[in-house]
Amino acid sequence: MKKFIALAFLLSSACVLAETYTDEETWINANAFFKLNENWTAYAEYQPRFFDYSKYNGVTLHRGAIGRTIGHGFSAWAGYGFMTWNDRKDTKFPAKNQHEDRPFLQLLHTHEAGNWRWTNRTRLEQRMFRYDGEASTRVRHQFRMQYKFNDSPLAIAVWDEYFYNTNSIRPSRESHAPVLKAGFDQNRAFIGPAFFFGNKAQHMVESGYMNNYVHGATRDRNAHVWMTTVTLRF
Repeated sequence: MKKFIALAFLLSSACVLAETYTDEETWINANAFFKLNENWTAYAEYQPRFFDYSKYNGVTLHRGAIGRTIGHGFSAWAGYGFMTWNDRKDTKFPAKNQHEDRPFLQLLHTHEAGNWRWTNRTRLEQRMFRYDGEASTRVRHQFRMQYKFNDSPLAIAVWDEYFYNTNSIRPSRESHAPVLKAGFDQNRAFIGPAFFFGNKAQHMVESGYMNNYVHGATRDRNAHVWMTTVTLRF
């Protein structure tokens, strides 16, 4: 347990010497996996995010994908995401009225040994902002560790996800799309308990602390997030 706590502090200590502002947020992530046959699985996700000390729903993300099992713990996925920002002018977050399309490709690898489960997820996504011709490509990699306690539905999870922009874009002012610079984009680090339920313990609820450090074009943002994820498997 001490190793988990130490790792969480290391992952969440993304201290960058730049102008930053902080926020306290709440993210809710609802996931569903649908087993189509032995090799194919469909996926759906709904994720509202509440900003400005969790006062309002600033972002809503919808995502869907189809995946095929390759073997030896590997699976390949292709999907599409759609994100919207809600317009609110009386906060530190500027009004955007922005819509973003996110087609993506993904490679997932899972390994289990005893009570441990390790997952590596590499995703290549293209961010296309509506009403503007420029698009950004982003690579993101998540490493996750999970330890499930013996004869218990409880587990503890630690994960970290690193985001990297492969190109810079400077959209038109009229489009309200963000300016993105090539290089480090953001980092997310999470620690929290998980609870498994269902006839085969196939469903899960996970809730805990996530640090989201975003490297912006003009200033950085450090968000302290309470994140709850519900995962259902059918």
